[in-house]
Amino acid sequence: MRLSAPNSINEAAVEVPSSKSISNRLLIIKALSDSGLGEITNLSRAQDTIVLAQLLTEMPAVFDVGHAGTAFRFLTGYLAITKGEHILTGSDRMKLRPISLLVDALKTLGAEIQYLEKEGFPPLKINGKELIGGQIEIDSSVSSQFISALMLIAPKLKNGLEIKLTGSKVSVPYLKMTAELMHNCGANVGFKGDVISITKSDYYFDSMEVEYDWSAVSFWYELVVIAQLPYLHIANVKQISIQGDKRVIELFSSFGVASTFDETGLHLRYSKPKEINCPRILDFKETPDLVQPFLAMAAVIGFTIVISGTHNLQFKETNRAQAMKNELSKFGVLLDVSDDSILMMQGLKENFHTLVNIETYQDHRMAMALAPLALISGELDIENPEVVEKSYPDYWHQLQKLGFKLSR
Repeated sequence: MRLSAPNSINEAAVEVPSSKSISNRLLIIKALSDSGLGEITNLSRAQDTIVLAQLLTEMPAVFDVGHAGTAFRFLTGYLAITKGEHILTGSDRMKLRPISLLVDALKTLGAEIQYLEKEGFPPLKINGKELIGGQIEIDSSVSSQFISALMLIAPKLKNGLEIKLTGSKVSVPYLKMTAELMHNCGANVGFKGDVISITKSDYYFDSMEVEYDWSAVSFWYELVVIAQLPYLHIANVKQISIQGDKRVIELFSSFGVASTFDETGLHLRYSKPKEINCPRILDFKETPDLVQPFLAMAAVIGFTIVISGTHNLQFKETNRAQAMKNELSKFGVLLDVSDDSILMMQGLKENFHTLVNIETYQDHRMAMALAPLALISGELDIENPEVVEKSYPDYWHQLQKLGFKLSR
C-alpha cells in the first residue's frame, strides 16, 4: 500500500480502539467465572480479541489462534485446567515464539502438556484437568503474559498459587493490570515485591467496561511531534487508567506535547520546545510497547538517546529492536542494538524526500510506528498493511481522516 502525506492536516480528531490487553484478560476471567452472564462492554475489535472470543465460545478440538500471541499464552493456561484433550496451534510465526517457560511452570503444577513439533515451541497438545496449585518460580525477564496466564487461572486451583518472580521483571504494569481486573471480579490477589499470592476463590463476573487503548494513543503522540501539529483530539480516552502505557503523557511532555482531558476525551496541544528536557538514557522495561513510536519520533527530530530495558523486544511478533534498526536505516538513521538497549547514533537525514519501502515483519506496531514518517519522505510503500488488524483495525482510516492518502 502506498501512503502519501497530506499537504496540511485539517481534520484534527481521531479515535482509538478499546484495549485488547484488558479485553483478552476479561474474556478469560468471564470464561472461568461462576457467574459469567455479565456483559463486557466496549470489547476490542482487534483480531487478537475476536479470535480469542470465538475460540472460547466454540471450544473446538483444535484451537488455532493465528498470529494472536496473547490468546495463545492465555489459552495455554486456560486449557490446562479445562477438562478434555485440546490441540493449541497458530501461524508459522507463532510456531517460532518460545512457550517453554509457561509450559514448564504449568507442568510443575501437574499439567499434562506435550509439544507436537519442535521442543519448547507451539503447537501443543494439552490434556486439561484439575490442578492442585501451590508454589512456583518463573523467570519474569521474558514475558509478563506468561505470568498473567498463570495468575488468571490461579483462583481455580485447589490450593491457589504463589508465584515467585526471578530475574529482571519486565512489563510490571501489565501484571498489575491483571491483578486489578482479577480483584474487580472477586479474586484475592496479593502482589508484594517479587511474590504474587492468589488464594482459591470464585470469580463473579458482572458487567465490565473496557478502557480505550493507551498503546494505540502513543502513535498519535508520535505523529503530533513529527507533524508539529498544534492540536489533536483523541475521542473518549479517559485520564484514569490501569494501563502502564499512559506513561506516554510524561514521555512526550518533554518534547512539547501538553495533554488535557475533559468529558469528550484527550486533547493534545503541541508547541515546539526551546530545549528538550528529557534524559538521554530512558528505561522502557516496564513499557516496551512504547519503544517503537518513541524511537521513530526521536529519529525524526534528531534526539540521540539510549533506550534501555529492551531485552524482551526480541520475543514479540518480531525482533522489534532489530526490525526498527533495519527500517530506520532506510532513512539514514543509525541505531546500535544490543541485547538490552538501543543507541541512536544518528537521526534522520536532512531534506529526506525519497520513496521508502517499509517492511512490517507481520508486526502491527512496526506499521503504525513507521507510518508517520510519510510526513518526512512524502510517500511510503508499506508491505502487508493489514497487520494493523491485530490491535487497531481502523488505523489507516484514521490517517485518512487527517488527510493522508492510501492507494494500492
